[in-house]
Amino acid sequence: HIHWLERIFWGRLSQRFSLIQRYLAWQLVQQARMYRAKDRPVVWTVHNLRPHEALSTESAAVYSYVQSNLLPLVTDVILMSADISEQVDDSYPEVAGARRHVIPHPHFRSFFDQHHPLYDVRKHYSIPADVILLACVGKIRPYKGILEMIRELKLTDLPFSLLIAGDGDSSLIEDVSRATADDRRFILDSRELDHRSVASILAGSDAAVFNFRQILNSGSVMAALSMSTPVICPSTPALMALKHQVEDGFVHLFDVSSGSGSLTDAIRGIRRRSDKVLPIDIFSPEVVGRAHADLYRTKK
Repeated sequence: HIHWLERIFWGRLSQRFSLIQRYLAWQLVQQARMYRAKDRPVVWTVHNLRPHEALSTESAAVYSYVQSNLLPLVTDVILMSADISEQVDDSYPEVAGARRHVIPHPHFRSFFDQHHPLYDVRKHYSIPADVILLACVGKIRPYKGILEMIRELKLTDLPFSLLIAGDGDSSLIEDVSRATADDRRFILDSRELDHRSVASILAGSDAAVFNFRQILNSGSVMAALSMSTPVICPSTPALMALKHQVEDGFVHLFDVSSGSGSLTDAIRGIRRRSDKVLPIDIFSPEVVGRAHADLYRTKK
């Protein structure tokens, strides 16, 4: 069962040596060939349409090798939403003959139950109680559109606090710091966050905001909903479907293609969070796990 094709780039050695990338790619393809020779299934869960991070010329060639040689061996494709099928067809024609299964992304509520909030986020960052608190939490990376979000929100007179929290790309963090230095509505905390800090921020925020441009599924969105925190996110097919799967008021969508103002309009609709716990049993790890087990048992 394969999840991220780009996982071959994640190790420290892989990031430094293209030879390691090529070896891991070859090893992955050989393993899939071995499984198919034994008439065993090769399952792929499609997490995104392309790697989030930009690839070097050499890495792009390795990725192309995996796409061309591994994907035709895939017997079963797992989609986290039926609404993304067309996008997957367009991006990965190599899996056109594979069986399709829809199994949603699991929630993280049981995980956060083990990592209770550590502090009151408003007191921790000296945020007034009557101000709408938005959170952008997690690794600070270019694909998340954080700088673009800051530029749009700085043009408005909306009363809000936006907490941008997490470590990540050092040069991007410097850009974010410069972009927010003259506006007290923005708070940057670029330390590496532990699980309880993430839980604290999500539990204390009125909404988690996401401005990614190219994304298929989002574990970060599901993490926020797991804490019953409303989300503001782009109107991608999967996230539009998610909006209809949860109660009203928890998923607020905006159109990234409509230009400046759409995100701002979505933020205007945010109110102070309530104590309501969002029902998300359909995304429970137990339900998702059983669906995977059924697939493994029945497919050859």
